[in-house]
Amino acid sequence: MISLTNNNKARREHIEMHFDKAGVAFDFFDAVTKDQIEKEQLLTGVDLSESKLNDSEKACFLSHAKIWKMMLDREIDYLAIFEDDIHLSESASMFLSDPNWIPVEMGLVKLEKSNKYYNITNKKIPAIGGRSLIKLKKTNWGSAGYIISLEYVRYLMKRLADKKTIMTVDDELFTPALNEGMELFMLEPAICIQDFTLNERKKSSFPSTIDPRKNKSEKNKLTPWTKMKRELSRISPFFLVERHLLSRRTKYL
Repeated sequence: MISLTNNNKARREHIEMHFDKAGVAFDFFDAVTKDQIEKEQLLTGVDLSESKLNDSEKACFLSHAKIWKMMLDREIDYLAIFEDDIHLSESASMFLSDPNWIPVEMGLVKLEKSNKYYNITNKKIPAIGGRSLIKLKKTNWGSAGYIISLEYVRYLMKRLADKKTIMTVDDELFTPALNEGMELFMLEPAICIQDFTLNERKKSSFPSTIDPRKNKSEKNKLTPWTKMKRELSRISPFFLVERHLLSRRTKYL
């Protein structure tokens, strides 16, 4: 559980309540802060000096990278990684207590509901608890809950070591085109969801401490031209077929 150590009592109590209720054991992992960025880049081998990320995004990225490095050092086969503003499904324990449901070819399973839709033509594998694993075909943003394999971590860390313009952690993790040969899945229905997704940004109890931009309404960020292009795209034949015939809403249960 990635979590800041200072002034973070409400988030930590929230997580303890949810995980205790679900009967899932976990450990807090101290998040990287802005003043630790330079040191953690050296320790993890992930160089963000030429990336376009702001300091908050760099600290977030390195918090995840620090855990990946720990997996390599300890040779941990699978690890479930979460951020501390999530809500956890009561049925999560069956997915977090035993890895035997995970397909051997899996590099990554996204456990979080973030994108609103998924394409029904994507490869689907039955999982336990009436859920399915949906293979990702395009970027699926949000890094608040996922299971990652040691094989994927080895591949990812090697790829990042040679990359100069590293993007956000969810872009690097959940973009299939960047991770050729790796099997990336999402669990549907999801077993976790961020507070601002569940309760809408304006009503969220936990404004983002990682990226303040997440706290702003998407509507307020769009220019008139962007709004017009978005509305025009929504009436295109391609969009209508994809959204209404080939897509299903993602769920959190």
